Amino acid sequence: MSCKKSFHSARIKALIILIAIIHILGSNSFPKTQEHKDENFTIIITANLQGLYSTEIEDQEKEDTIITLAQSIVSESKEDPFDLYVDLGNSLYPGALSKYSYGSAIFDFFDFTNCKATVLSSRDLNIGLSNIELSSNDRKTKILSSNMLREQSPLFMPYFIHDFNGKKIAFIGITSQDSVLDDASKKILDVDLLDYNEAVKSSIQRAKEEGCKNIILLSSLNLRQNTELIKNFPEIDLIFTGNEPGGKFFSVPISRVDIDTGGTILVLNKNKGFYRLELNLTEKPLIESLKFYESSYKKIHSNSYNNFISRISIWKSKFSEEENKIITETSKPISISDENAAQMLRHRYRTEIAIIEKNSILPKIVEGTIYSRTILGIVNNDYPIFTYRLSGADIKKIIESDSDFVISGIKNNKIQGYEISDPKFYSVCSTQFVYDKVTRILRKDIKYTNRWNTITEEITDDLKKDKSFIKENYDYLDERFRLAIDINLSNFYDKSEVSMGDKISTPPGKPSTTYTRWGMEDTINIKFYNNHHEFLFTPYIYFIKKDEQYLQNLLRGTFLYTYNANDYVKPYHKSVGETVVKEVDGRPILVRETIGASLFWKTLNGKIGVGFEKQIQEEEGPVVYGFETIMDAKFNITNSLAYIFKLDTFISSAQDQSNLQMRTEIANSLSLQINSILGISLKHKWFKLYSREIEDSYKYTQTLISLDLKTDFKFF
Repeated sequence: MSCKKSFHSARIKALIILIAIIHILGSNSFPKTQEHKDENFTIIITANLQGLYSTEIEDQEKEDTIITLAQSIVSESKEDPFDLYVDLGNSLYPGALSKYSYGSAIFDFFDFTNCKATVLSSRDLNIGLSNIELSSNDRKTKILSSNMLREQSPLFMPYFIHDFNGKKIAFIGITSQDSVLDDASKKILDVDLLDYNEAVKSSIQRAKEEGCKNIILLSSLNLRQNTELIKNFPEIDLIFTGNEPGGKFFSVPISRVDIDTGGTILVLNKNKGFYRLELNLTEKPLIESLKFYESSYKKIHSNSYNNFISRISIWKSKFSEEENKIITETSKPISISDENAAQMLRHRYRTEIAIIEKNSILPKIVEGTIYSRTILGIVNNDYPIFTYRLSGADIKKIIESDSDFVISGIKNNKIQGYEISDPKFYSVCSTQFVYDKVTRILRKDIKYTNRWNTITEEITDDLKKDKSFIKENYDYLDERFRLAIDINLSNFYDKSEVSMGDKISTPPGKPSTTYTRWGMEDTINIKFYNNHHEFLFTPYIYFIKKDEQYLQNLLRGTFLYTYNANDYVKPYHKSVGETVVKEVDGRPILVRETIGASLFWKTLNGKIGVGFEKQIQEEEGPVVYGFETIMDAKFNITNSLAYIFKLDTFISSAQDQSNLQMRTEIANSLSLQINSILGISLKHKWFKLYSREIEDSYKYTQTLISLDLKTDFKFF
């Protein structure tokens, strides 16, 4: 019996040993030696969390993405301990709860999971730099950024050093160069981004001085910039990047890049769980294994967990009070997108165009009651709003840049129904992110006005009153009338030659003798227009005085109405009145009324019309009827030099066909633009008035060198 018991006991012991061996082999096909295990450095890594807490308290411990991730990381630390946990950034935005708490809810998550540090990346800055500073104060988790400076000193921790078995490893944080700093941070707090090469060089040098042998970069740069860094600084062993939004990693997903000069780039961009990285630090860090674990519900029992859940529940309760506020009501389903937001900005700021980044608004169909949470849930890029002016040439460059922009107000390369004119300036409304990108595209600074409202605030305010954000048709924006004033002031050197017969009299406002004098020619165009109608009033003065003699003395007023029918033919009506600036032996007044059509083709445009002309004061004359032909063209020779041609003719006759007259004026000029308001012109003008009744004519030519001052104003 004792033998049987002894044999049975031995079998049981053998079975237990066998099961233990199978378990060990099943859990790891390559069991670590003690020496190997001691040299393996284990890091937990998260990225792109985007503050995506749910806003519901019910079942949050099982359904909330961030809470289940916290459970998974804490559970992992107990079941298979690791050495360090770091986050690669883009963790604070655009989640509604994180936005509401200014990032505090995510820092609660980091503190609970013992995250050592998180990288400050571009989208995090949507929370606001001052808010991030406030939310991260007195936290265990530190913000890393070696290139974010305030008053030329690092604003956040540039790097931290982790000691593993006596080996010092430096983790350096780098913020994307595409990050948009809010206006207050740049102007008031003197915050700026240092070039990433300079920042990394300085941090590596300081880390080496502190005894670090290994350098790991936590980067929010794109692949090209990361590759540049690892080639420029062979001291960098590894770069971890969370795939900064907007970065392009060729045409396929990529997770690892080994550089031929040494060093490795790991792209760790999944956000529904965490990465577990095993590094062998025997010599240069070698990647033993990298695995991604999806987060899942884990039962956690601890006071720290209960405190974490309690804090998040408080945030959600407060947020619920705000998010359930009713903003407005809709009577039918309405589809909203980026286009709605851009058109709304045009409506609110009365600009001609508005530009936002693609995917600023998550597409959604809204119906019935719109709550505050609806708006918070659809806004993806919540930057402040800027207004400024761009020339037509600048706008064309932006269109051609193929940037990820949504532009409202431009249809078929037209703004409010008219072809985009290179020298003209247009009013623009955009987010700060777009403004910064526009300045980089155009490679120049642009004066702007900060409206200090974000897209979320603009949408909320709009829905309470105008409701332009949820309109289905925005044609009314182009039908708004605008007032534009163009001012052209010229001082010039004038050499004129006059020849005339003895029988013909000098026309009103024209010189009677040859002269060489300085003079001025001033034009103001006052335009009131929309996409269909244009009313243009143009006062014009041409005045030259020698001693007490007025050599040029013309005052002209023109009123022109044009109907914007199509691209090629536009009906018009024109009224012209001509007299003298200074009265000399009376004040003759000549009036002309014409109707006709404006014709457009490429760089040429002209007018063909019929009407009548009459001198109504000082030698009142008969009504004469005539045919009007006007043509002008502008050819750009270079960006700053242009040739301009103008022709104006009026062939007229009295009703009884007596006194046939032909008035012709031709102007040729070369215009050199010095800057946006100042230019120099060389002009040649030729004028002729012929009367068949007396078979005589008046003509003169002018050669002008002028200094031109041009400016414009646009209202509503």
